[in-house]
Amino acid sequence: MGWPLVLALNLEAAVAPSSVQQIYDQIHVDIEKSSALMVEVRQTLGINYRFSKQALEAFKARIYLYQQNWEEALANANQALNISDELVDLNAASSLPNHYTSVEGIMALDNNFNSALKYMATASPEWIESYDQVTDLRFNVYFESSWDGYKILKRGSLNCRISFRVSELYLIKAEALLKLNQLAEAKAILKPFLAKRYTAEGFETIQVSIETMNDSALWISF
Repeated sequence: MGWPLVLALNLEAAVAPSSVQQIYDQIHVDIEKSSALMVEVRQTLGINYRFSKQALEAFKARIYLYQQNWEEALANANQALNISDELVDLNAASSLPNHYTSVEGIMALDNNFNSALKYMATASPEWIESYDQVTDLRFNVYFESSWDGYKILKRGSLNCRISFRVSELYLIKAEALLKLNQLAEAKAILKPFLAKRYTAEGFETIQVSIETMNDSALWISF
């Protein structure tokens, strides 16, 4: 069971939940219609809250991932990465990868974390403990220590509006490859991403660890 699918305005109509399949079918119909109308390959900075051909490919990759259609998720991730595959290198800069000006930004529309919550909520201990605080360069960029725990810096700002970004495509591609029984290829696509998120020493360690993983271990690492 999904949610009501309303395609025409009728305030008096009684609506009932549609099936999840009907929802996905409608999403794909909308995608196909928009594909014919899309003009910009990539939107310029400042108006990159609008859709583009790359954003559409990223959207399709995410939808197919949710549907566990691994072949199509991989194909669309590749299409989007062919347009741009640049990642933020945290060894060279400390900017948030989800800032709307980020080089890996594809579309900057959604604000997923209320700014008021930035100072009212803290990250769970389990979340904090999942990071190597020495070699994982994301830690000091994403979190700030305070008296009551760690504040989350990654959200809570109007500047952090990334709906789709390149790093997600790397992870979608890696997951799809893994599910298609292409373990070596899944490991290979993760390495450029991890190299830009860890120190050189940390990357060497995690690279060795990845090489020893089987399908199940790599899946858990996601």
